[in-house]
Amino acid sequence: MSKKMRDNFNFTNFEPLEELIDGIYSKVEDKTTKENFLKKFKEISEHFGDTITIETALLLTAYEFGYLPRTKIAELGNLKGEVSIAGRVLQTSVKKFKKKDGSGLLARVRIADDTAEITAVLWNDAAELVKVGDVFPGCEVELKGFIRRSGEFGEIELSVNDAAHVNILEQKEVEVEGFFIGLQKVSGRVNVIIAGGGAQDAIQTFSFAENALNKLESLRFGDYVKLRFYSTNLEEIEVFQREFHPEKFFTKLSEVKETEDMRGVNVIGRISGIGMLRKIVRGDREIKYADLFISDESGRVRVLLWGNKSDVFKKADIGDKVIILNSRVKEGEIHCGGNSTVLLSTD
Repeated sequence: MSKKMRDNFNFTNFEPLEELIDGIYSKVEDKTTKENFLKKFKEISEHFGDTITIETALLLTAYEFGYLPRTKIAELGNLKGEVSIAGRVLQTSVKKFKKKDGSGLLARVRIADDTAEITAVLWNDAAELVKVGDVFPGCEVELKGFIRRSGEFGEIELSVNDAAHVNILEQKEVEVEGFFIGLQKVSGRVNVIIAGGGAQDAIQTFSFAENALNKLESLRFGDYVKLRFYSTNLEEIEVFQREFHPEKFFTKLSEVKETEDMRGVNVIGRISGIGMLRKIVRGDREIKYADLFISDESGRVRVLLWGNKSDVFKKADIGDKVIILNSRVKEGEIHCGGNSTVLLSTD
């Protein structure tokens, strides 16, 4: 680096040089030696001369070795390519899928920072971290992956293909409380859906090992519960008496009918009509979907179940109670895609 560049470095505003170098090098120390890092730093410093600061030269060096600065989730909407985010895991799910040379593993991880939430899709070795319980609701993680749009409505997701791109920042025992909404058995796990767990109107899903079912099967819709767990192990559950007001968490169907476009809609009702199972072709893809009608005391709306969600259609019957979470409303109709949850009950 030039003498002028070094002289212009203001030690009253920045860390001492060695501490600054060590701090930025630590972001890529698993990718290169410090000797190579300093060699590249020298090349970049000499190339740019006095036009950049030492800190900028160090960051450019880190970028050369694959470092990505963290991006707030709310800022991802207009970005493309590879990004890095960090946040708290809200919920997880994992399943196997078929491919030409055998089977693979896929995990969906809902993550939140102080600006927004996003679903990260982890593949194979990265998904294994969810399966074995290293990544679980409540822990803090840093993820590096590619932005993609998924589903019928182009929802933004983060695709993570390598376990090395999952950095677990903190693991701890978690305690949540809220109103019990329902259970869902998926791929050897039990998903517990809680309303009001951590936020007044939030509905979250927590995933546990299948043996937790014995502790959970006596719960009823609207029970106020406190869960204490670590990873996928449900350690304790308490039930309290507290008045439940579903309207705080679920949208009335009369309001749905008046809505043009809204995401993240939760509704509850009973099946009042059953349509048909259909298929449509979009490009080179064949997509199956089914439709139902549900009613509550305020109105009746059509529900479209896309892709695998259409499997619910085969089990549905008139009068069944249905709970729909994280759906999208378009022109007064409810659309359920890959990120939606649909629960049926004969209660």
